[in-house]
Amino acid sequence: MNKPIEIELSDKVFFVGNSRGGYAAILFSNLIGIGEVIAFAPQTFISPDLRFENRDIRWIKNHAK
Repeated sequence: MNKPIEIELSDKVFFVGNSRGGYAAILFSNLIGIGEVIAFAPQTFISPDLRFENRDIRWIKNHAK
């Protein structure tokens, strides 16, 4: 992501991802300030604290300590 995207080689830049990849697509598009995002079911709470605060317990078994 440190190399500039050669905009003149294409008409549009897309970031596509699902779940954690959807979150990454949103994040990277915002970080570099270009592109359009297609995010399928993006995981929007990465932090365990935020998941707990928002009562997101969908993956509690996968993240058990």
